[in-house]
Amino acid sequence: LRGHTEAVIGLAMAPEGSRVVSLGRYGELRVWELESGRCLMSTKLPHESFAVAMTPSGRQILVSDGQGGVEFRDPFRGELLWALAPPPGAPANEFIWSLHVPPGSRTVAAGCQNGTVRIWDFDSRKWLRDLPGLDDRVWALCATPDGRTLFVGYSLGGGIAWDLPTGQRRFTMPLEDSAVLSFGVTPDGRHVLTGSNPVKM
Repeated sequence: LRGHTEAVIGLAMAPEGSRVVSLGRYGELRVWELESGRCLMSTKLPHESFAVAMTPSGRQILVSDGQGGVEFRDPFRGELLWALAPPPGAPANEFIWSLHVPPGSRTVAAGCQNGTVRIWDFDSRKWLRDLPGLDDRVWALCATPDGRTLFVGYSLGGGIAWDLPTGQRRFTMPLEDSAVLSFGVTPDGRHVLTGSNPVKM
């Protein structure tokens, strides 16, 4: 799928599997039709963004806004629909490095520069809580298929597993020699793999 002029730093698959959203460096956002390879939408965000996701309905694209909040955009026109503001007292102009919408949930998780994971309810558009973590950039977010357990990976290595409904920490993964840049969860939700060197299960 050719067309980006800068490095592609984020991907999100539509729930029905027919479209993929790509986020390029410096805010270039595109939607692609997978079967034909055709670009359905291309827009330039008014800000740099480092994270992209999609809602379970596929009707909104989520992007970080470069100031600690999340924008919801139309997947066919790229227009801003509405936004989630950072909570009171949050650091100014805080970067969000990762976004994830857990399966079957109505929440969005955002991995922040200072190591916290910010949780919003996107139906009510309200901030729910911040999950504290390591004093380090959150690179990776991934939830189990039932949407209950959220895995958080850090650029200095290691990770934390959270129980999303309660906001309680389940366990901490040992620090590793390399960054945890991604996660993979098996379909039965029993095993998680860290995108690190080496990969660990």
